[in-house]
Amino acid sequence: FSLNCAYFGVPCIGNYKVDTQKICFPDLSVDPEDVYAARKLIIKLKTDSSFYNECSNNAKILYRENYSIDIWKKKMFNILTTDKL
Repeated sequence: FSLNCAYFGVPCIGNYKVDTQKICFPDLSVDPEDVYAARKLIIKLKTDSSFYNECSNNAKILYRENYSIDIWKKKMFNILTTDKL
């Protein structure tokens, strides 16, 4: 879910233990049981448009840096050309 949100630049508050969440939304990653921290972030996203825009823009950048098709191709090429036998 967080990966799809990052692609479109939709801020996503989520579990910091999920790789895609902590990579794409480092400022919006919280402990899964910390509903108070999540609530604070929701309020901040709703009331602070610069914070919202920063999270949105950073997510799109981090998505491209970590999950774009070019990154995927490089990783697959490395996997397919590495001799692990």
